Amino acid sequence: MLGLSSGLVNPDYTTSLVNLEDVSGLIAHYDFSDASKLKQNSDGTTAVSSNNDPIGYAENLVSNGLGTFVRSYSDAGRPLYKTGGTNSKSYAQFDGTGGSTSGCGLVAGIQPDNDVFGGISASVYSDLTLHIANLSLFIVCASDVEDISSNECLLEMSGLGDPSDTQNKVQLMKQMSDRAQPIFMYGGDPTSNSAVLGSTWTTEDRLMSLVTGPPDITNATSLQVDDNSASVTSLNANEKLEMKSSAGNVNFIIGARSNDYLNPNTDNWEGKVYEILLYNRSVNDAEKTIIKNYINTKYVLWS
Repeated sequence: MLGLSSGLVNPDYTTSLVNLEDVSGLIAHYDFSDASKLKQNSDGTTAVSSNNDPIGYAENLVSNGLGTFVRSYSDAGRPLYKTGGTNSKSYAQFDGTGGSTSGCGLVAGIQPDNDVFGGISASVYSDLTLHIANLSLFIVCASDVEDISSNECLLEMSGLGDPSDTQNKVQLMKQMSDRAQPIFMYGGDPTSNSAVLGSTWTTEDRLMSLVTGPPDITNATSLQVDDNSASVTSLNANEKLEMKSSAGNVNFIIGARSNDYLNPNTDNWEGKVYEILLYNRSVNDAEKTIIKNYINTKYVLWS
């Protein structure tokens, strides 16, 4: 399991960092409140420093984790760096637009011609195999609108399944419905599974927490907003996501999902993303409390 190394969080959160380091298994940490980890261009050049600078590149703060960075698919699809968010923290603003050429999201993975974006090497995106029933995801975010006319995707991961010619996906979405509910979708062909949080997605800044659990344990998966009571459910299967390589079946996307290899042009997110922490295991209750305390100390989302 991978742990945090020193220096992953700004110095003014040193106290929280000590506790956060005790939670092993962190494989992706994207912090859009820290401009020093962001660049304006997709090739990792030109520092982000001011309000409304475009974000074309964001560094994964976990070394040798699930890739090393995400980048914009095109200049037209870059989110903006915004200052003055919750508790005076900065964030990435996604505008919800997409298209066959522009996209709207930050993406990494492997194209069909085996070009690797944001990999741990020129030919390998990651050394990790993920399991849908053994993941923990924490995203500080906000939606710009309560009512939506199409689904909006906060985060998507896809990888090779078993058998190896299948593709499995994990998506945390805002679902189009009368209640605009948060939904976790998972699995691969031929079936799609989901877990829905039965509450309206408001426009407030919030922490979305997802901790999955084995399908043979009833209600082992929880989906939660802030520190409220969690919605619990049972998974139908424990699909794998092989993230090491191969022909366009591996991707990691923030702020959209993809129907065209790495082009993040579908179900584009309209709203804010402050910070993302992804663990390659199901954290326990004590560890979840540590992570949530770190988040709330930094962003003050609940009292």
